[in-house]
Amino acid sequence: MPFIEVEQNIEKVGWSMPDLHSHPHYELYFLESGERSFYLGGSLYLVKENSAVLVPPYVMHKTEGGPFSRINVDFSDDFLNPQEKEVLQELGKTGVFPLGKEKGDSIQKILISMLGSSKNQSKLDKVALSMCVKSLIGLLYFFRSSTEEVETVSGNGSISPQTLKIIRFINNNCRSKLTIASLAKEFSLSESCLGKSFKRETGYNVGEFILNTRINEAKQLLSSAKLTVNEISGELGFSSANYFGLIFKQKVGISPMMYKKWLKT
Repeated sequence: MPFIEVEQNIEKVGWSMPDLHSHPHYELYFLESGERSFYLGGSLYLVKENSAVLVPPYVMHKTEGGPFSRINVDFSDDFLNPQEKEVLQELGKTGVFPLGKEKGDSIQKILISMLGSSKNQSKLDKVALSMCVKSLIGLLYFFRSSTEEVETVSGNGSISPQTLKIIRFINNNCRSKLTIASLAKEFSLSESCLGKSFKRETGYNVGEFILNTRINEAKQLLSSAKLTVNEISGELGFSSANYFGLIFKQKVGISPMMYKKWLKT
């Protein structure tokens, strides 16, 4: 059965997520009102009302800003056929969709209709919800070429441009041997300055963030049947499969093999 959860959140005062986070499912975030700085992957966007954001699995993200109202749909992709998954993956490359009022209203109407059926779901409710998610994916696909230009943030938000560059570098090189020393050298910073600013802006120590990025990469690789746990351990630069398994279990709560089985349930 597909995993689909829909929830609405209205904040009358400013609110910010404390830390970057990720999850093993897709998240469709629709901003009904307000304005948010939205960190997604390695970029920071200014998201305005009547905008949608598609967060792919395992991509680090967070939002911050003033009063707002938004509707979220969290969903797995196991109810989509291969062509529908391809469309969804294509949308994930765009990420942020400033829709404007008319297109935003089309998305919002579907989301509001889903809210009432997302809790005590009957079998038919679940089928209907999966059909609604497919409709949202289809609309966003056709809207994407005519959306307004998305605005990136450089001087606002708690994450500075320098830290965004470091995060992008870690994301792109997480299979290499990365340390705070190598990053400090790469970006011409002292280790102390880099460590303090990174922790202040992201909520993570540099080493912890590198490790979490590798674990997220491991989760993605485990979702594929092509690689064994031993091969994934080697791909990500862990000293042994046993050490990889130990760290993975500490971070995720279950072993890599159990996680691979859980993905299939």
